[in-house]
Amino acid sequence: MPPSEWHYFNYLNVNLPQKYRYFPVISPRIVICHGFCSRHPLPDPSIQLYESGLKIIIIFIITIMKAVTIREIKEELSSLSPKEVRELCLRLSRFKKENKELITYLLFEASDEASYVESVKKEIDEQFELVNRKSYYLLKKSVGKILRNTRKYIRYSLNKQTEIELLIYFCIKLKKISPSMHKNAGLLNLYNKQADTVKKKISLLHEDLQLDYESALD
Repeated sequence: MPPSEWHYFNYLNVNLPQKYRYFPVISPRIVICHGFCSRHPLPDPSIQLYESGLKIIIIFIITIMKAVTIREIKEELSSLSPKEVRELCLRLSRFKKENKELITYLLFEASDEASYVESVKKEIDEQFELVNRKSYYLLKKSVGKILRNTRKYIRYSLNKQTEIELLIYFCIKLKKISPSMHKNAGLLNLYNKQADTVKKKISLLHEDLQLDYESALD
């Protein structure tokens, strides 16, 4: 959107919480923030109230940009030259780590799904070696992070068998973890939830594949 269609504005936050510390502090209680709002010079912002002791924090929230639909993106991409599409992809890869990982998968790993699965399993092995075992609380946090990473790699692939294989492998590693998951309700619930998810996914496969995956999970 051209800069002419945006209007600069200031808004106030009173006694901002710690997560907004990066804004320039003018006084202990008042912070001046700067931003852009779309098209309208006087927006009608949403207001959220946070209670901090005896003080009330007011945060003005504005929608900066509304994303277009996938259909609109497809139509716009079809009008671009190969060079422009290449530049767009490169810019996306620099913008966020996940974008770069997804492009890496699509360009270099999607053609060999078996190798991709093995590389993710190797990373899961490494992550389970590094889990924090000082307490069940820290252990559960570490395991949760591993599961989030595993699901991220599953989203890159969108292959149902890859999803099942990686979730089964995660469950196997969790089942063998020390200290035992059976001594902690949180870890046990996490395992049972993933096992149930896997079983539902397996039931949608061909019968021959179902037997293979069910035996692996058991």
